[in-house]
Amino acid sequence: AEAPDNNFAPSVGTLTTLRLPDHIARIDSGVEEGQEITPYYDPMISKVITHAGTREEALGRMRQALSETYVAGLETNAAFLYKLAAQPEFIAGDVSTRFIDDHNDDLFHRAPADHAVWATAALWRKGQAEIRDDSPWASLRGFRLNRPRKEVIWLEDDGEAALLTLEEQVHGFAASLERKSAAALRREGQLPEAPISFSFSGEIAPSGEVRLEIDGRKLTTFVASHLEGLRIWIGASAYDVRSPDPLAGSSGQSQAEGSLTAPMPGVVTVLSAAPGDSVKAGDPLLVMEAMKMEHTIKAPQDGVVVAYKFAAGDQVKDGDLLVDFEQAE
Repeated sequence: AEAPDNNFAPSVGTLTTLRLPDHIARIDSGVEEGQEITPYYDPMISKVITHAGTREEALGRMRQALSETYVAGLETNAAFLYKLAAQPEFIAGDVSTRFIDDHNDDLFHRAPADHAVWATAALWRKGQAEIRDDSPWASLRGFRLNRPRKEVIWLEDDGEAALLTLEEQVHGFAASLERKSAAALRREGQLPEAPISFSFSGEIAPSGEVRLEIDGRKLTTFVASHLEGLRIWIGASAYDVRSPDPLAGSSGQSQAEGSLTAPMPGVVTVLSAAPGDSVKAGDPLLVMEAMKMEHTIKAPQDGVVVAYKFAAGDQVKDGDLLVDFEQAE
C-alpha cells in the first residue's frame, strides 16, 4: 500500500476491495477485505510470488497476476510493479539500484482514460440508478415520445468535468463525451473540441467484472467503489473516476491556495521554519514521520510561513492542515 506517483509514500485506508490472484500466483497475505491499513505498521498488503522454468516465463505469470490484482480504498504499487516486470532490461536481469531512475518515463507513464473507462463508468452509474429507482415515476427518466431515450452523466476526466451523453440503441448505446462545456471555452476565447463519439454495449457481473464491446472491439474491465467514486481497471492500469454534481458548487472542504495538508497520518517531528519566515519554492517547512519513514513537506512556491497548526511531537491525521502559507506577490 504505497503511492509510486508520490515518491512511494505509504498509503493508509480501508481495503474496500481486495481481490488477489491466488489462482495464478502464491499469495502471502495477512489482511482481508474490510480491514484497515494503518500508519502504525508496515503497509504490506501481500506478497505475490510466481515461478516457472525460466525468468521470462515467471515474469510473464507475474504480469498476469498483477493484471488481476484489484485493490480499492487506498493506493498500491501493483500497476508500477507490472510495468517493472514488463521492462525488457528487467526481464533480462540487467538491473541496478538506478533502474527506476533510468527508466522513469516508462515506469511512471500512464495512458489517459479512454472509451473503455467511460463505458464502464456509464454502465455502473446506470446500474446503480436502476437499483435506486423503485418508483414508477423515476423509471420513466429520459422518456421521449417517438424518439430514442437519452441520458447524460457527468464524469470527472483529468480533473475537470466532462459530459457523457448516452442514446439507447437496439443493442447498447451511442455515446458522446464532451470534455469541457462549449460555454466555458467561449468565455476563454477558445473553440470547443469536437465531442468524442463511440458505441458500446456490455454488462457488469456481480463480481465487478465488466464485459464490453466498443465499436466492435471486445474487452473486459473490472470496477469497484473507491472513496467517493469508482476505480476501474483495464489490465493492470487503474483509473479513478468521480461523478461530480455540476450544480453543487464547492464542497467547502478544499483548502485555500498555498495551504499544506498532511499526506497521511503521522507525527510531526521537525518544524523547519518559523512563522513570518520567507521561503523559496522547495524549501523544507516541516518533517513528518509515518510508517517508519520521514516525509518532508516543502514550500509549493515562494512565499511566507503564516503559522504552523501543529507542534513537534503532535499526531496529525490524513488531510489535516499543517501550515498556513501565503504565496509571494
